[in-house]
Amino acid sequence: MLPQTTTLRLCSVDDCLKVHRCHGFCDGHYSRWRKHGEPLASVPLRARGVPFLDRVNKDGPNGCWLWLGGTDTSGYGQLWLNGRQKLAHRYFYEMAYGLIPEGMQIDHLCRVRRCVNPDHLEVVTHIENIRRGTGSGSRTYCPKGHPYDPSNTVFNSKGHRECRICRVEWNRRSYEKKLAAR
Repeated sequence: MLPQTTTLRLCSVDDCLKVHRCHGFCDGHYSRWRKHGEPLASVPLRARGVPFLDRVNKDGPNGCWLWLGGTDTSGYGQLWLNGRQKLAHRYFYEMAYGLIPEGMQIDHLCRVRRCVNPDHLEVVTHIENIRRGTGSGSRTYCPKGHPYDPSNTVFNSKGHRECRICRVEWNRRSYEKKLAAR
């Protein structure tokens, strides 16, 4: 019996010499195609035509690219990609710079939530995003009036900032309730 010869199929992306895996793509291009709808997701926006650019106003204040599509309740742009909702600023960041590392967030340096300009976006940790943010992270006092300073600020297991004085008081009251219930 003669050995069977097989032809080696390569990825269908130009200049990619990796072995075909699925749907005409190698592993890397296939995973980008599944996640982003395009096998060249890490190629900069300016180097190719990007879907959804027709929903962007590039003439926003301070160089912002304002998302004209739908937004979520917090004001961040949203789009549908491969049957899934995706935040527009995360999509544009990934199209320009590649995948966002696991557990990291995108911070708007311009503080405009509808902005999708990749030059205005930066990868940061959740805690850093809170510290920089315009929401509760930018407040300097807790709801009871205690200062959010380094000696009085703690972060809970979810990364949310808490007032140390209020936390100690809550723990004390909780302990007293348990003692009274005995």
